[in-house]
Amino acid sequence: MSDQSQGPGWWQAADGKWYSPEQAPGAQPPTPGGSPQGPTIDIGAALSYGWNGFVKNLGTILVLLLIIIVAYAGFGLVGQLLVDNPFLSIVFSVIGYVIALMVTVGLIRASLEIVEGRTPEFGVLFQGAHVGSYFVASLLVGLMTFVGLVLCVIPGLLVMFFTFFYGYYIVDKNMSPTDGISASVNVVRANMGNLLAFLVVAVVLLIVTCGLAWPVVWIAGAHVYKTINGEPVAALV
Repeated sequence: MSDQSQGPGWWQAADGKWYSPEQAPGAQPPTPGGSPQGPTIDIGAALSYGWNGFVKNLGTILVLLLIIIVAYAGFGLVGQLLVDNPFLSIVFSVIGYVIALMVTVGLIRASLEIVEGRTPEFGVLFQGAHVGSYFVASLLVGLMTFVGLVLCVIPGLLVMFFTFFYGYYIVDKNMSPTDGISASVNVVRANMGNLLAFLVVAVVLLIVTCGLAWPVVWIAGAHVYKTINGEPVAALV
């Protein structure tokens, strides 16, 4: 118990005091093998939480999302216009990709702050921590997904399914690229029945909205990530 939060997972009770993750009501410790054993995932509750968290922090998240779109589209367009100079074209495309990844890390960090009971500030965009690890992990996941899609589509979809949480582990637990990917694969495998429906609904939602639902899905994903790891999720007030 403390008068202030002591780090990720600490939660504030009605008495105004902060308590450690293991003291949370209903919190479940990890199993000996390191694979979390979380409760059943409530898809409606997770998506509702994602939507409400998005609305409550609309300004900050919209700015992050807008920067991602501009980085991808703007720098990509400039790169296409520089077709006569392949080197500059590649440089601008890479710059846009790196900026978008950096802001994506900020969006993941903002999502985690929301589920931990904090209000994300715009400054999360400029925190360089974890960007390198997330960049390397994204390249690895992207390569595996591409190979899987080329082979027979389904393997690529399985890669996306099992690696859904790697960004959360890298940002929240300060894991290396390979450890973050492995942690995601392990937790999905250990909670297959709980996560299958959520991830299917999340992918369908992204397809239907042409990707505009990403902020809602990221926050809902942070809610599910905390739940399957037996960590408390702060109530939205």
